[in-house]
Amino acid sequence: APRPPHPRAAPPPSAAGRERRAAPPPAAISSETPSPELAALRERHDEIKDAARAQDQRAGALLNSGCLFKGIAGDTVELGFRFPALVEKAADPAVLEAIRGAVGGVVGRPVEVVPVFWEELRASAPPRAQPAPRPPGPPPRGDAAGRADGGHLIEEARRLGAVPVSPAED
Repeated sequence: APRPPHPRAAPPPSAAGRERRAAPPPAAISSETPSPELAALRERHDEIKDAARAQDQRAGALLNSGCLFKGIAGDTVELGFRFPALVEKAADPAVLEAIRGAVGGVVGRPVEVVPVFWEELRASAPPRAQPAPRPPGPPPRGDAAGRADGGHLIEEARRLGAVPVSPAED
């Protein structure tokens, strides 16, 4: 089914006083030193993201996903993504046009932006936080506050006169 058009967002507020997050350092991705033009493009990632977001919210969200400019050759810029699904989303014509316009505005000329899956970028991502291991033995009983009688809702129901219909399991 066709999607309804997304309303254009207002330009972002002034960047003055706003903390900026830099793109991941290139050394975390590759041992190669990026060209001066690629390094300059990476340094202006947040500016590009804000300009793209002003044209299409989805473009701004994708540029906020941990992607990184992979390469630039002539008028073609490769934009690397951690996951193939994000490459597919970036290939949407409206999204790609917003990103293309933002990148072109920064480099000062029209460019072609090619979204690509970048395995090394995915491998450089920090590991996901794992839940703390549970101590050995039976699982704890009761609710998060340590009440073994079923929690605050049961306490409140009993306070209001509720009577259990079956004995509590021990």
